[in-house]
Amino acid sequence: YFRVTVTQAGMLTIETSSTMDTVGSLLSATGATLAENDDAGAEENFRIVQQVTAGTYYVAVRGYDANATGSYILQIGFTDRSASDDHGDTLGQATRVGLNSTTAGSIEHADDVDYFRITVTQAGTLTVETTGTTDTYGYLQNAAGTTLAENDDGGVGGNFQIVGAVTTGTYYVEVEGFDEDDIGSYALRVRFTATPPSGTSLHSILGTWRFTFRILLTFTDTYRLSRVDNSTGTPLIWGTDEFGSPVTAGRIRDLVPSSTLPYEFALLDPGISICNFYLFNKTGSNSVSGIYYLIRDGDCDTSVGLSDPYSMTGTRISSATQADQAARQPQAARTDQGRGELRRAEEARSMKGKSTPRTARSARRNDHLLPDVVKALSRQLADSP
Repeated sequence: YFRVTVTQAGMLTIETSSTMDTVGSLLSATGATLAENDDAGAEENFRIVQQVTAGTYYVAVRGYDANATGSYILQIGFTDRSASDDHGDTLGQATRVGLNSTTAGSIEHADDVDYFRITVTQAGTLTVETTGTTDTYGYLQNAAGTTLAENDDGGVGGNFQIVGAVTTGTYYVEVEGFDEDDIGSYALRVRFTATPPSGTSLHSILGTWRFTFRILLTFTDTYRLSRVDNSTGTPLIWGTDEFGSPVTAGRIRDLVPSSTLPYEFALLDPGISICNFYLFNKTGSNSVSGIYYLIRDGDCDTSVGLSDPYSMTGTRISSATQADQAARQPQAARTDQGRGELRRAEEARSMKGKSTPRTARSARRNDHLLPDVVKALSRQLADSP
C-alpha cells in the first residue's frame, strides 16, 4: 500500500513499470475503491488515470495471481487541469449547452474527456454529434450518469453521432478521443425535435416522399403513400416504393398503444434481404424528420439484426392524388442491388477494424421498444387487401 496526498483538484496518473503482471487499485481515505486496473499500462502493468479532488488517497499494488512475484517501480503523476481544460472532466464540471446549439471543444491530451449538460423540457428526439477532423467517441448519459447510448463513427468522417428518444430531464454528453493519439479540436452540435401532439391525421402524410439518410454514403428512398385504409381494424397507409413493391405506414400509437417512442409515424419497407424501417415526425407541411434503421432480414425480424439509428429527413415532392395515380402505373422490376449497397455501407461503418477504445463500451441504444412496432406493421402488411 502507498499513501498519496493531493492538495488540489486535478488528474492523478498511477502506473507500474515492471516485467511482472501487476494489478492496481486507487482507494479513498476511507478505503473505498475508486478505480482498479490490470493491463492498461505497458506490457502487463496496470495504469489508472483518475480525476481527484484535494485529499488523501491510497494505492494498492498486487500481482495478477497468487504466484506472481517480482520487483516493480510505482510511478505517480499529477496534473492540474483547471487552468487549461476547456470543458469539465466530470458530470459536476460539465459545460451547460442549449438545444440546437454548436459548441467548440478540444481533446487536449490523451486522458482528456469533455462533459456537457443538456436540459430537455419536453419529449422529443435528441441528436448529439461532433464535427471536425478529430476522431471522437461519444456517450449520452442520464442525470445519474448512466450511459444510455454510445457511438464511434455514426457521423461524418471519424465523428460520433447519437440519435435518441428523450423525455423531460437532464442529460450529459461525454466526448473523448477514440484512442490516445486522437487529440485536437472539434465542435459539438446539439439538435432537438419535439414530439408533436398525438392524433396527427394519417391523411397529412399522403403523397410521394423522398427520404434521405447517410451511412458513410448518402442514400435516398422514394415512397408513394397513396391511400388510408381501415379494413384490418387499424388505420394504415398503403403505398409502394420506387419499384412498385408494397410498403405500409401508420401512427405508432395506433399500432402499439403502450409505446413511448417519441415519434408519431412509422414506415416499413420489406425487401429481399433487408428491410428499411423509419420513425418520424412531421416538421412542416411537406417535411418530416426522424431516424432510420436497417433490419438485416428480408422478413423484417429485428432479432436477426438491427443497425444503429441514423438521422433521416423527408420531403414531399408530389400530392396524394399524384401519388395514387403513379401507384397505378406499371413499375420496373424490383432488384436488390441498391439494398445490397446499403447493407455493405452499414456493415463497413460498424466494422471498421479499429482496435477497442481505451474506455469500456458497455451500453447500447434503447432498442427494446422497436420490435413491437415492426411486428405490428409486418402483420398488417401480410393481411393487406
